[in-house]
Amino acid sequence: MHSAWMHWRTALRDTREQRANTSATPEGQALHRGIRRSVLGLAGAMGLAVALIVGWAPPAWAPLCDSCFMRVTQLMIPLDGDWSFGADLVTLQGQLHLVTQVMMSAASTRIDVHANLADVLGVGAPSGDMYSATGTDQMSVETPPGPVFGSLSFPARFELRPAFRCTSPDPCPSTVLPVRISLLFQEDGRLTDASAVVGEGTD
Repeated sequence: MHSAWMHWRTALRDTREQRANTSATPEGQALHRGIRRSVLGLAGAMGLAVALIVGWAPPAWAPLCDSCFMRVTQLMIPLDGDWSFGADLVTLQGQLHLVTQVMMSAASTRIDVHANLADVLGVGAPSGDMYSATGTDQMSVETPPGPVFGSLSFPARFELRPAFRCTSPDPCPSTVLPVRISLLFQEDGRLTDASAVVGEGTD
């Protein structure tokens, strides 16, 4: 066994010396460079083939799309109406900004609505005081999968308060301003029309 081991070591040494002698000549160096380029080229081609295969056929365990389609719509609509604040009846005018997001998937259709008031001001009678309405509200509804078509209505709650700046340490007086918002959607989830009525958002 010892003689076999010595024979193997001698053969390995001779192989290394032969490789070193070959690399020392210009012809040997050119040969080694050609072999190296061939090996690198083959490795690159194999890597490209693997990348193409992976890109063409995703693994079977890849998760399904949770929201395969999404539609976002913005709409600005007028907000007019009367609401009581103490002894005053406040006549309001301004705008309501709506943003809707509809997500359709194989599992369900989800509708998210965000509403906020923009420059809603009013005058109280008989006092003549100025009032402002502010705030945001939102709602979400989830339905069985399928296209969105038709109307959706929901109650929103905002805040009505005097427009003057409070000077006392007590919080500024305010009251809830209920608004009923009605939305009209197309099949593709696009919001095409909307309306808002003051005083019909208490349910």
